Amino acid sequence: MGRTHRPPGVPGLSIALAAASLVQGATPASGQDFVTIESDAACASCGLSLTHMVTLGSLDDPSVGFTKSVAIESSGRILVLGHEVTPHELMVFDPEGAFVRVIGRDGEGPGEFSFVMTGALTTGDSLHLFDDDLLRETVLTPTFDVARTLRLPVRVRETVFLDDGRIVVQSSMATPDLVGHPLHLLDRERNIVKSFGSADQVIRPDMSIYRLRRIEKADESSVWSAFVNQYVIENWSIDGVRLAALKRDVPWFEPWHYNKGLSLSEPPDVTLEAIRQDDEGRLWILIRVPGEDWKNGLAEVDTPEGRFVGTRDWDLAYDTVVEIIDPRLGVLVHSERVEPSLVGFASMGQAIGYREGPDGVPYIDLWQLELVEVPSSP
Repeated sequence: MGRTHRPPGVPGLSIALAAASLVQGATPASGQDFVTIESDAACASCGLSLTHMVTLGSLDDPSVGFTKSVAIESSGRILVLGHEVTPHELMVFDPEGAFVRVIGRDGEGPGEFSFVMTGALTTGDSLHLFDDDLLRETVLTPTFDVARTLRLPVRVRETVFLDDGRIVVQSSMATPDLVGHPLHLLDRERNIVKSFGSADQVIRPDMSIYRLRRIEKADESSVWSAFVNQYVIENWSIDGVRLAALKRDVPWFEPWHYNKGLSLSEPPDVTLEAIRQDDEGRLWILIRVPGEDWKNGLAEVDTPEGRFVGTRDWDLAYDTVVEIIDPRLGVLVHSERVEPSLVGFASMGQAIGYREGPDGVPYIDLWQLELVEVPSSP
């Protein structure tokens, strides 16, 4: 199924990791104080297995465009949504990556969309689509029939589903009582129950990046909330209490405050792209960093609005640092820089990669990520 970044694992990884953590003298991370995660990896024998699974997109298919939203049904069918080319459409691929069909059309009626920002699969492969322009959630059956529509009080950037049907969404509200809160708990009818997620409620119109978070479900009563512009990950209860805060001080991720845009004179900003919690309670974090040859991955482009710098070659412009943190022990399990530009998770263990071919055609790659134990050389 493609290349593997690391050799396959061997038995005993969980035992080795537990022993390494104990030797390091780690203590559980809890409370409201910041816990600094040091750069010494708890498992020195761990490696990252990165295996290419499937490529979506071709010269013959409708353009997939850039997206961070890819969902995989229980049957293996792949759904691509929220892509920038035709954001009112849902693209369907079979498990081998062959294009099947397009769902949806531009409009405001049932089964029509304007700009689907994100979506999620729930029990029984029900698909929830969040329309940024229409402020509407549409629930589709596995046969893509409209099962239900709900009005939304906010534009949904990212979402976490709780088992009882409530959701936590990442969004910004410009009302006097909610401004500065990046997270919102919505009930089953999508009314706002609680807004939270900021310890200081920074209100800076010139620093909109402070209102953006990457979120992930921690358990039924709390969520993980990660800043995009700095390496800080917080755990918030849905009641609005910050339970824990993790921080990484690393030279390759300097905090930044303004989105300066791309330039040929300095490397692109480092951004935290996605966060996912595995069954062991460990956090997998994808961080986009400048590639070793980033300048050759960028190019000046002339447009009707003027000349600006854009991405010419994603593989050259960006790499990804994959880090795994155990928040209970407060340790870094593993950190590794990989060449594909990984922009999100399709599911736990499967990351979304984005690139553009020499012909300018965009492609989405799905990669299988695994933490393995790497045998030592004899």
